[in-house]
Amino acid sequence: MGSWAAKLIHERGGKVIAVSDITGAVKNPNGIDIPELLRHKETTGSLKDFQGAESMDANELLIHKCDVLIPCALGGVLNRFSILPKVAPCFSASSTCSVFFLLH
Repeated sequence: MGSWAAKLIHERGGKVIAVSDITGAVKNPNGIDIPELLRHKETTGSLKDFQGAESMDANELLIHKCDVLIPCALGGVLNRFSILPKVAPCFSASSTCSVFFLLH
């Protein structure tokens, strides 16, 4: 689901700034070339060593500053114990939370 969402946002001119999957996480504040990232993932089986973004700690993905958060994890991965402690402190009237996806 995340890869489809990322493709659609990218095709319509949106900027995807961070993504993750089971193999790792990458970010680029200027936007990630989603078709190129998906080709890299298909070729190598991993997000690692993608030249269009830098590696990031996957644990930081849910609190990475962005305008829109679209968590697209497998069922049971995101729950009140795994996500709430990470994201709850990030939300305030003055906070802004560009778009990122969890690719699974």
